[in-house]
Amino acid sequence: TLTTASTKDYRLLETLVAPLQERLGGVVADSGYFAVRFLQAIYNRFSILVTTPCLFKIGQSMSQFKQYYNDMAGSWAGKLRYHRRKPSIEPTFALLKELTGLTGNTMLPYKGLDRVSAYLLTASCTVQLMMYDNFINQRELGSLEAFKASFQ
Repeated sequence: TLTTASTKDYRLLETLVAPLQERLGGVVADSGYFAVRFLQAIYNRFSILVTTPCLFKIGQSMSQFKQYYNDMAGSWAGKLRYHRRKPSIEPTFALLKELTGLTGNTMLPYKGLDRVSAYLLTASCTVQLMMYDNFINQRELGSLEAFKASFQ
């Protein structure tokens, strides 16, 4: 998902899951997607449960959806699913940040959703090609040294 200051992650989620609804049973997301109105709307419309590391506060007036969500996201299997996300997604983000020179709160060099989307798509494709080259040449998949040396 790509967001800018004017667009929030959770508002784009429905657009992202709609074409995949036949193949998805659940989505594991970060805490930026923890908004009950959107989580419940996606569950009601697509029968897809989006879980995050967050749980709803337990109270007497908990809705049936919130209770179901807490049961699923807070279960042993739900926590395991979330922890499997980190080693598969985060290294790619780290490579993208290193490759593009983004650190801390560094802004992207472009403004606007279309330009930022194109920039990050290009960066993602570059990382995939770099990993493929590393695989073929029997280097560590996330190694940037050979790739950077090609451009010096």
